[in-house]
Amino acid sequence: MQDIARVRAIYELGISQGQLAMPEVLWKAYIDFESVEGAYERDRTRVRALYERLVEKTGHVKVWVSWALFEGGELKPPAEEDEDGEAQTVEGIPGDLDTAREIFERGYKDLRSKGLKDEVRLVLHPTLSPY
Repeated sequence: MQDIARVRAIYELGISQGQLAMPEVLWKAYIDFESVEGAYERDRTRVRALYERLVEKTGHVKVWVSWALFEGGELKPPAEEDEDGEAQTVEGIPGDLDTAREIFERGYKDLRSKGLKDEVRLVLHPTLSPY
């Protein structure tokens, strides 16, 4: 448990830095870490809080889409091996499509309020690009 707290502290220190060459890589690693931990704890709270912070910081369309897909997808910890070295089936946490839909709607409203609704259309339907 102490190691997990250290890992979280290191991630928090990293994302608090003002200048990062590729901050999206660090944020993604932190969210992935918390996704696995959340699957073990059967809780999505920490991942939701990270997405909320990231959306407030960037408001980027890909963050909104990633968050909605996270909410709609199954949260599953890594498979564990039994004594014979064979992978055991691990029960996951099912996604919540209503929550995913709410995140998509929040993201669309946010991007529309910033005049970026065309970005949403191009991310969700890249074949509709006018270019």
